[in-house]
Amino acid sequence: MQQISTEPPVFGVHYKEENYYTGSLPCFYNPEDFEWVKDIEAQWQTMRTEIVGFLQSGGKLDAFTSPTSPGLSYPEAWKKIYFMNSLWLQPANCRKLPITWGILQKIPGITLGAVLILEPNGRILPHSSESNINIRCHLGIKIPAGLPECGMRVGHQERGWQEGKTVMFSDCHEHTVWNNTTQTRIIVAFDVLQKQYDGQRVWLCANYLSALSLRAIDAYIPFRKWMPAFLLKAMHVMVSVLWCIYLPLQKRAVALSGK
Repeated sequence: MQQISTEPPVFGVHYKEENYYTGSLPCFYNPEDFEWVKDIEAQWQTMRTEIVGFLQSGGKLDAFTSPTSPGLSYPEAWKKIYFMNSLWLQPANCRKLPITWGILQKIPGITLGAVLILEPNGRILPHSSESNINIRCHLGIKIPAGLPECGMRVGHQERGWQEGKTVMFSDCHEHTVWNNTTQTRIIVAFDVLQKQYDGQRVWLCANYLSALSLRAIDAYIPFRKWMPAFLLKAMHVMVSVLWCIYLPLQKRAVALSGK
């Protein structure tokens, strides 16, 4: 069974340094501690068929160009299609891969769902997420090789992927990913909320999105380094409230539209 941490939620926007996390969460989790993992893994070939078919028919994944995205070894090394990010739905993307998204929606506590591609000889440079509230999960869909050619480092630990198997880790630790092969690596990525935060799901996701929003603004109009900590935290709370209002409204609007 999953061990429940007593750590409070933290968000990177409160800190001046990028790699702010200093807590005690493990770098990697044992998927066998999560009962639902085997049900998701049993459907990996169904997802692979849809994803590969989508790509072969000319479907495109966006190159990662967000101001909040990590550095890449070369432009367009990393491509993605997000279904949901911290409960913020992307209905148009959900319609592109409805079977895969339908499977992911059944995961308890899911807050993010995506398909991620790492191109040949691509690398995602060291970075860390905005918070410790989630467990990041990678389900192998098309894995060209194991370690040391293709894998990830979280903290000081390394793991490779296997097709049809899930790797689970704390992305608040500094991590980096590489694909030193001549083939594309494809995974389905999803976040699940840490168990102790179940009752605060919307509010904590709003805090996460607020941290991302402020970081994106800071990329264009730098303010974090000079702004006093109390003002930065107040701004984070105000933007969090706006996201907390928006997320349930969007969910209801999507449900009513049937899309």
